[in-house]
Amino acid sequence: MKDVFIVGSKGIPAKYGGFETFVDNLVSRQVNKNIKYHVACMTFEKDKKCYDYHRAECQKINVPNIGGAKAIIYDLKALNWSLK
Repeated sequence: MKDVFIVGSKGIPAKYGGFETFVDNLVSRQVNKNIKYHVACMTFEKDKKCYDYHRAECQKINVPNIGGAKAIIYDLKALNWSLK
């Protein structure tokens, strides 16, 4: 089984834009069952529970709602999560 980690997506199911739609389609139309997708999903909630979406593990990455800087914080936390 191969693990594929996806960071940079605000989350799935897609509600935001093109990259989220791409990630949504990637996991929901998965053909190769030997790939396990892990998707970092940005949230402002303290709840850090994972959830499954079309067999992909979606990890909630909590960030403070502080304007544009939240994207940088999300990217750093998501990269840290994927490396662990």
